[in-house]
Amino acid sequence: MSVFGVNEIAARLPSVLMHAGMVLLIYRTGRIAVNPRAGFYAALLYAFAHYPLELISGGYCNDHNDKAFIFYITASFWALFEFRASEKPRFMYLVGILAGCAVLCKWLAGFLVFGPWFLSLFFFSLSRRWSIKTYLPFLKAFGICLLVVLPWQIYTLIRFPNEANFELFHAASHFTEAVEGHSGDLLFHFEALKLLILDYEVIYYIVPASLILLFFRSAKKEYFFIILMAILAVYGFFTAACTKMESFTAIASPLIFISIAALLEFPLSFIYRNRKSYVRAAVTTVIILTAGFFTFNPEKSFANHTEWDEMVFNYRNAKIREAFFLKSLNKILGEGNYAVYNSSFNLMSHISGMFYTPYICFPDLPTPEQIKEAKEKGYRVVVLKFNAELPLYITEDRDVRIVYIPYYDTFTYE
Repeated sequence: MSVFGVNEIAARLPSVLMHAGMVLLIYRTGRIAVNPRAGFYAALLYAFAHYPLELISGGYCNDHNDKAFIFYITASFWALFEFRASEKPRFMYLVGILAGCAVLCKWLAGFLVFGPWFLSLFFFSLSRRWSIKTYLPFLKAFGICLLVVLPWQIYTLIRFPNEANFELFHAASHFTEAVEGHSGDLLFHFEALKLLILDYEVIYYIVPASLILLFFRSAKKEYFFIILMAILAVYGFFTAACTKMESFTAIASPLIFISIAALLEFPLSFIYRNRKSYVRAAVTTVIILTAGFFTFNPEKSFANHTEWDEMVFNYRNAKIREAFFLKSLNKILGEGNYAVYNSSFNLMSHISGMFYTPYICFPDLPTPEQIKEAKEKGYRVVVLKFNAELPLYITEDRDVRIVYIPYYDTFTYE
């Protein structure tokens, strides 16, 4: 934003770049794990997929965080496959760096790459299973990961002990309790495959079938093992956790797309035996674009971005008007150390307020104590007024500035 300014494009650009980068990462991973055609099919399917595209546009919650987390997890597996295929040390270092970034992004699940890697070394290095040299690259990468992660953890524990301990406890509580009401049964994450991969019941059969075929089509059984263990670890861990959200298992979706690509590649491999190039090109194009069309989920995508769904359409328009007002608030108040209260005209409007303005924003009306505290800390208090009357302790305080929003009804939605 220091380059492009504070605007929607600047906020979304990192997610766009990460999504574009993931297409290349998935291609390379699929190319190594299976073959070039499978890598291409996996990358194409992911490029079309509904869920990651909606994350880019902010269609689902935790969009920036989840997009970055999925990117770093995928990149760490790409680096692992590159290292196992070439044994070049630079990829070993990248595994550690990228996994470290994933941990910093969304805590312990960022270590995901190390579990399948360790197990693959143990089960596929039979003659050298008990030799420490077998595990040296793994240990080096894990050490690099810790070097990336620990400085920030140590700094926050020393500099902000209360906040850091709260965050650690809050992260751990996701496993033992349904945080913020995000609960679900044992099938929750399996049902979420319809959102993350393909919005049809057949996905429950496609995923197991694709994993079975991946076993036979993988370039090395070790590669299949790494993919399978990663998927099982993700779904096993988050199924056991009490807090459940669809996005939790999205980190496994690139690997699932690679397995589905292996399923697609198998019948298409017979078509490639046809000597007539135009037949190969025509049939392959139709099949791949059809698969991409359904992973794009046009019905849900259009519902989120057109007038198909009235509630979503009204809410989107409300957010557009919200942005217009917040931008105008900069002109109304000008420069100053302002604390803006009652900015709850939409869901999380106070967050939007702190994006579009340099002011600190709160969703609720201030109490007399909060007004006093804000003044003592050097803030000039501003209260947004909608149709409802404000309490007397606010209206009679000459130091409190009241900003009236005359078109409040346009911000509401049913």
